[in-house]
Amino acid sequence: MMAFSFMYAYQIHLYRRYQAGKKVRWGTSILFLLSCVYCVLGYYSASWTNPNPAIVSLFKPIQDWILINR
Repeated sequence: MMAFSFMYAYQIHLYRRYQAGKKVRWGTSILFLLSCVYCVLGYYSASWTNPNPAIVSLFKPIQDWILINR
């Protein structure tokens, strides 16, 4: 959480330095918040955030097709 806090503080510094607009601030803040929540979920319950089942279900038919056509 400290790393995320430092990164967010640096992001606010960049907002002020380059005078970012309201849409940019909201968009990056929401993206930053979602990545922080995902990181915390990955730490406390790794099985919820594991993308392996989705990746396997997507690429398994392609892999089987490739192996059959060899």
